[in-house]
Amino acid sequence: MVPGYTARVVDEDGQELPRGSVGRIAVIGPTGCKYMGDARQANYVKDGWNYPGDAFVQDADGYFFYQARTDDMIITSGYNVGAPEVEDALLGHPAVAECGVIGQSDQARGMIVKAFCVLRPGVVGDAALVQALQDHVKATIAPYKYPREIVFLRQAAPHRNRQTAALQAENPMKHLHPPGWVPAKGYANGVAARGTQIYVGGQIGWNAQQQFESDDFIAQTAQTLRNVLAVLAEGGAGPEHMVRMTWYILDRSEYKARLKELGQVYREVIGRHFPAMSCVQVAGTDRGAGQGGD
Repeated sequence: MVPGYTARVVDEDGQELPRGSVGRIAVIGPTGCKYMGDARQANYVKDGWNYPGDAFVQDADGYFFYQARTDDMIITSGYNVGAPEVEDALLGHPAVAECGVIGQSDQARGMIVKAFCVLRPGVVGDAALVQALQDHVKATIAPYKYPREIVFLRQAAPHRNRQTAALQAENPMKHLHPPGWVPAKGYANGVAARGTQIYVGGQIGWNAQQQFESDDFIAQTAQTLRNVLAVLAEGGAGPEHMVRMTWYILDRSEYKARLKELGQVYREVIGRHFPAMSCVQVAGTDRGAGQGGD
């Protein structure tokens, strides 16, 4: 600190926080903030302490480290999370080329941490990578700071600015849920969407070389879903952008008997993204024994 000035990290009530906690920086000294005839004076100066609007953390040795602007601080379940530290953690993962982090409103937690990531060439953005990035952030900084939602982008903003990334990458979809309806679990009643449309042709359970690696229903379903993700990625989209999916199956009895396995593999590949879906039983297919969806 500059001689003659004192700084501390405080909570919303002006009480000093323990070392290592993220909070508002407060400074007192021979000079300070003054807004002549401006209502901001009451917010920026309290009891002689100046609140410039920045969030800091003070370590055990007394050094201060900038986290974010206080109006950009993500407060999730009562915890303060600085977007830059989450961004730095994500950038430390070899799969991530660029990223931006914002806070998104959440009914249960107030806000959640949401990340937008541009991956390095050749890296596939799927549910497994989402989990890997979340685990990486938990291990790098703190478990409560991990991004509960991760969106994969094809390209970044011209300059790395998380507000710009948020505006450019804001999910252009709204799930439609009429008032009074029982919550939809594992599906959506309807989706309102805007922006570029990507039409994915019918996909079946063969690999990129058009070879079936298994006759098992669940294994072919997993491959089909990975095929869908590959097509979406080529168009600059991900599973979070899907608005409609139709399943075509050959054996309704097997489908019903293995619903639990089906749900598990869906979450493993697609994650918790549920577009409006329907299932149709067909008598056969012109492209082999595969079962799949589009």
